[in-house]
Parts: sequence; structure tokens; C-alpha cells
Amino acid sequence: VALRDGITKLLPGRAGFSTDVCFSSPSLTQWFTVDVHALADGRRIVVQHDVTELRIFDHARIRFEQMVDASTDAILVVDGDGNVGYANDAACRLAGALPREGTSAVASLVDRTALAIAGASGAWRSEVTIRTLDGAEIPVVQDVRRHDSPDDGGAYYTVMLHDISAE
Repeated sequence: VALRDGITKLLPGRAGFSTDVCFSSPSLTQWFTVDVHALADGRRIVVQHDVTELRIFDHARIRFEQMVDASTDAILVVDGDGNVGYANDAACRLAGALPREGTSAVASLVDRTALAIAGASGAWRSEVTIRTLDGAEIPVVQDVRRHDSPDDGGAYYTVMLHDISAE
């Protein structure tokens, strides 16, 4: 009740607003999205949604993205048609492209035969030679994994490439 009363007094005369609020104690942290809407008669409706699980998931996703981006191995996410949806900086460097240059710059790293094998068996690992944008050939170990998409029931793939030219 104190939260609701405090929020309704924050912006008098405004039609409404939305904010995130965190309540934290030594044993528990909870996140809420609070929406305040003004009614024509001056009263306000305050709706709060517990978004703690979404926040926990979002923070885990950010930590995972940071880990993948820091990897020295090339990591790509590829759809069922072989289109690259994500490539970390190492993938761009391996392809001879600038980091974050775009997914089309790393498309040559995708081995469509490996995708087909992984599509049928779930995974495929092999040594192959990739060609960079400037034509150089680099031996890599490729690890391709098939995943079922939670969105449409189709498949997507993670492709990991480890440069073995120095070995």
C-alpha cells in the first residue's frame, strides 16, 4: 500500500507511467514492473507485475552472451536454411571480417554438409578447411549441434570452429 500511495503521488497531472522497482533484503530480491494509469476522475490505477523470474533469466542471458563474445573460438547460430543469425567476434576474425561487420561476412564459415549431417544425427564434429574473405585457408575443428526451436518447432544450429593452424 505504501508503494502504491508513493507512486501515485510521484507524477500528478500525468496520464500514467511505468517503472521497474526492486525490493532487496539479505535473503531475497524481487523485481516488479509497476504501471500507473490515471482515470478521468483523477483516481489512479496501480498494477504491479512480479518480473523477478524474467530479470533472473535476462541477467543469465547477458552473462552467457558476454561469455560467448569473449570466446576465442568462432561461435555461430544458424537457422535451418543455413542463414547466420549470430556470430561472435572470433567468428568475424576467423572469416577475415571486422567484428560485428554482419552475419553475411561470416556466411562462408557455414558448412552446409555438416548442417545436413547434424540435422539428421543431432551433432557432427570434423576437421575441415575454411576459406577466409581474403582467400586464405585455415584448418579448423568444427562442432555442429542441432537444437529444436522453441518458437516454431523447426531446427537451429550452433556451429563452433576451433582454429588448429598453430597446432
